[in-house]
Amino acid sequence: MSTTTRADELRDELMTVLGGDPLDYSRVQRLSGELAKLEPDAVRFSVDAGLISRLGRELVARQETAVAELVKNAYDADARRVTLIFSEADEPGGRLEIRDDGSGMTRAQLIDGFMRLSSSEKVEYPLSPRFGRQRAGRKGIGRFAVQRLGSELTVRTQTKGSPNALEVVIDWDAFAAGLELSSITSRIRERSKMEEEGTTLLIGGLREAWDEAAIKRVYRYVADLLQPFPLSETNTSSRTDPGFKIYLYREHEGEIALVADEETEVFSHALAEIEGYRS
Repeated sequence: MSTTTRADELRDELMTVLGGDPLDYSRVQRLSGELAKLEPDAVRFSVDAGLISRLGRELVARQETAVAELVKNAYDADARRVTLIFSEADEPGGRLEIRDDGSGMTRAQLIDGFMRLSSSEKVEYPLSPRFGRQRAGRKGIGRFAVQRLGSELTVRTQTKGSPNALEVVIDWDAFAAGLELSSITSRIRERSKMEEEGTTLLIGGLREAWDEAAIKRVYRYVADLLQPFPLSETNTSSRTDPGFKIYLYREHEGEIALVADEETEVFSHALAEIEGYRS
């Protein structure tokens, strides 16, 4: 079949799809991409979907580093606390929940930030908007860290002013080599808000086992972000940074046990306690 004939077929099919109701956006995108490839004397960069898994393996060597990057993203979102629960994670196939009380993401931030590779937001805005924190995340590594950790991701996020939460489910195994990255679609759905604001990541199909030592290493990897003692009295309505705390738990057969927090990792190792009183 000649290039001209194939282009005519694709153009006719595209026009038919554009006239459909409802509009099949994924099919429009695929047909437009195929048609663009037939443009004479024009070349464009394309991205193989397998890039996602390669970047996950090459940019994030250790699973503890991957989780630490996600905790740093919560810090960058002006969270006061982040809670991690490793469920049935003694063997591969478990689940990790990361829940923060940060500012959450709007639909635009979810699409143009989280779902966009090499987003420039943290470069253009090096300080967080609410508390003016120096950004700790590594410029877009977080999403690859998620792929490194498990086979499926559910993002649930809500902002203070939004009437509903937003949810996206991403099947990382769908990003197979040989496919065009832009052809793989994940859907945004509105859900009822469970919290006023914040983001929850549910990572299913954990690729590796997590023992207690590995979970405690996550705490040590982000220890420089933690502030056990607030430097001044805080007010939730002010821009004063109230500090950042992390709590790590293990869940097995419905029983949840604390693994690491400031009490186990900081206060319990104190050499002395000092009490002061103001008269």
